[in-house]
Amino acid sequence: MSSDSWPKTFSESGIYSTDCLVNPFCNWNKVFVKYCSSDAWAGNASALGYKFHGHAIVREVFTALLNDFGMNESSHVVISGCSAGARGAMLNMDFVGQMLPKSVKFGGLVDSAWWVEDSAMKSYIRGLFEITKIAVQLHNTVIAPSCALAHPGEEWRCLIAASALPHYSTPYITQAFQFDRFQVWGRRSHLIRQVDYYTGGAQFATQRTCSEIADCRKTKLRQSLLS
Repeated sequence: MSSDSWPKTFSESGIYSTDCLVNPFCNWNKVFVKYCSSDAWAGNASALGYKFHGHAIVREVFTALLNDFGMNESSHVVISGCSAGARGAMLNMDFVGQMLPKSVKFGGLVDSAWWVEDSAMKSYIRGLFEITKIAVQLHNTVIAPSCALAHPGEEWRCLIAASALPHYSTPYITQAFQFDRFQVWGRRSHLIRQVDYYTGGAQFATQRTCSEIADCRKTKLRQSLLS
């Protein structure tokens, strides 16, 4: 949870690509905020010797962009993220939208925030929903009032895309991988180490695999990912 060891520059592809044949955002100005708060960019607490201040980071980043870098003159703005970043984009998009001038066309791009409600396959593994319940309390997660009102007593569901996104007013596009790497880890943590071995640790998505990944043999999983 420190940026001390980060390089001053980085190189990314995907949404950061300048190739307009593959990226519709190729000629947009882009701001990359590296994940450092461990709270899905929505915490508002100090606990266990750490500061979970993700929501404040998002607020201050957009305040600086609006006041000092000309975002107030933009015609279009998109807040986006992947995995925890996607959850942060989702949790903050209505809040950020209220900060922008009314003339700005604003939307969200939520990439890989769709956790499926499923119990862990081993008793010693905490399921992702159980972890989410703990995290919301630990981080004192800032939740949009519209979502909190929809889930009284179960506000943690506002970190789960399927139960949260219908309650946001910001237009958004979302995508999810059939076999999300983090979701698989949440069900069967030792399987993800096998996946890492065959994919070099990269996030993967494939439909050429067995219908239930938890039942895959290692050799079958390898064949599916490499074919």
